[in-house]
Amino acid sequence: MGRTRDAVDTILGNGDRPFMLGGCCTYAIGAVAAAARVFGRCGLVYIDGHLDLYDGQTSPTGEAADMPAAAMLGKAGDLFTRAMGMAQAVVPEDVALLGCRDHAIAEAEGSLLPRDLGPGLFYRDVETLRRAGLQETAADVRRRQEAGAGRYWLHIDFDVLDGAVFPAVDYSTPGGLSWNELTTLVHPFLASRSLIGVSTACYNPDKDADLTGGRQIVEFLHRAVVSGEFE
Repeated sequence: MGRTRDAVDTILGNGDRPFMLGGCCTYAIGAVAAAARVFGRCGLVYIDGHLDLYDGQTSPTGEAADMPAAAMLGKAGDLFTRAMGMAQAVVPEDVALLGCRDHAIAEAEGSLLPRDLGPGLFYRDVETLRRAGLQETAADVRRRQEAGAGRYWLHIDFDVLDGAVFPAVDYSTPGGLSWNELTTLVHPFLASRSLIGVSTACYNPDKDADLTGGRQIVEFLHRAVVSGEFE
C-alpha cells in the first residue's frame, strides 16, 4: 500500500493522471491516499458490487478487500491509517458509492453502512441506480464532485457486474450490471477534466481459463476509456 501511494504520488505530482489495473481492490487505498496527499482534498467515485465498509472486527473473511471504502474514510482501524499516512483520505461528503448489492448481508454482519456516515455521502445500490437512470445518476454525481472537491478519483471493481456476465472475480453474485450498463455509468466520469485517476480491480485470471473475461475487460476499456473524448 505504501509503495502504491508513493508511486501514484509521483505520477500525480508530475501532472499526469494514472490509470491502474489490479487484481485486488486494496491497492486503491494507497492510490487515493496519494491523491489526498498531493491535492489536499479529492473526491471518490467508488463503483463496486460490495460496500467494502467492513473493518477487522466485522469482516466475515478477514480480508483487506472487504475494507477499502472504510479504510479511505478512516473507519477501518489504525493499521490502515498508518499505511495511508493520514487519518482519512476522503470525507463522506466527497464520496459516492455506486452499484452495491450486498447491503443486507453487510448489515447482518454488523458492517458500517452508508447511513452511518451521514447524509453527505452519495449512495445508490444497483436497483436504485437502474430506477434513477445510470447516465442521469452519473451526471448528478459528476456535478457534485466538480462542485465539491473539484477533482475526484474513479474506482471500478469488476464484481459490480452480474456473475453470469463476468464470473472471473473472487465473489461472483447475480443481480449486477451488464457491460453496456457499466460503460454507460462510467462514461460521464471519464469524460470529465476533473478526473485525476482511475483504478480497476477484481479480475481473477484463475477463473478465466479461456481468457474470455480478459478480452471483455480490454473491450470495455477501449469503449469506455480509449474511445471517450474529454469534454
